[in-house]
Amino acid sequence: MLPDELSEILQDPTWGWNKFSPDPVEVHFVPGNHETMMTNPHVQVLAERLLVSLDQII
Repeated sequence: MLPDELSEILQDPTWGWNKFSPDPVEVHFVPGNHETMMTNPHVQVLAERLLVSLDQII
């Protein structure tokens, strides 16, 4: 990735994911990091956010 591309992505609140979706991307911040958000107690918050998001589309 070129430095200009990285700079553009870091300034985008969706980190470039909007270009892959026809609908706006929603960003949800959860506790932990890429690995620890999938472990207790952080996974509880992640699960709650996912359930709310899924309920909105069903």
